[in-house]
Amino acid sequence: MAAPGLPPPPPPPPPPPLLKQASHQSTTGRGGGAGAVGPGSSSSGSTTFTLHLSGELESVQSAACKVMYARLELTAGPDWSLQSGTDQVLTQLAFRHVSSASASGAAPGPPLAGPMSVWWFLVAPILALVSLFMGGGMDRLPAAARDSMVAVWSCPWHAVFRSANPFGWPHAVVGVYGLDAVGRDVLVGYASARIPRSAGRHVIYAPIFTPLASSPFNGFLSSVLGRPPELLDSTLAARSDSRHALRVRSDGLVKLVVNVAFKDMAKLGYLLESPH
Repeated sequence: MAAPGLPPPPPPPPPPPLLKQASHQSTTGRGGGAGAVGPGSSSSGSTTFTLHLSGELESVQSAACKVMYARLELTAGPDWSLQSGTDQVLTQLAFRHVSSASASGAAPGPPLAGPMSVWWFLVAPILALVSLFMGGGMDRLPAAARDSMVAVWSCPWHAVFRSANPFGWPHAVVGVYGLDAVGRDVLVGYASARIPRSAGRHVIYAPIFTPLASSPFNGFLSSVLGRPPELLDSTLAARSDSRHALRVRSDGLVKLVVNVAFKDMAKLGYLLESPH
């Protein structure tokens, strides 16, 4: 009680805003500072994992051309970013293996040139008609002939990706090209394979498919001109949208060796190891 004639004492100060401070610390922790650990983040504060890929584009088995090369393209979802390495690889030219029945020790000859190129354009319409009505592809050849039609590249590649979630897991798209009888680059086909989700070394045999023309007339015209149909965007081979409208035929196999390693996936709660 205050003495007569003196003002009353001031009221005691309010308690510190503990709830407001805790809320501020939690918001700072989600933004990257030390403090609270939110769902989906590890105790060290990392919210992303790393996928290490390496291997080689080894070989192709196809009867389309004698000389072939390939382009490897790695495609992933919008949340994935390339940290190091490259997502596009171009191989060297490789000749097909010569079977034991036809091996004579002679080197493969050059493409047709000069008068032979004129002869090729005269014979091309006949070959186009035969291909149109008889079909083609590796499935029409004997097994011994298919085994001898292998071109080896052994082209190494390496890439490191970083992402916050596994959605949009990387795909490997291989476009195989060759040289025709007059030395022009023509499409052999596309092959697509999903990168394995288990660590270790994996050997993938991806089937090659070749797009077909939208009509018999366009197919005949492309055979005469020596320009088979191609995809404007090669990554369409790894996507499911609009694939139902694409007519293709099988034309061989691509052998791809992939080495997979993870980092920080277990800290985020992802267990992708294969049980077998």
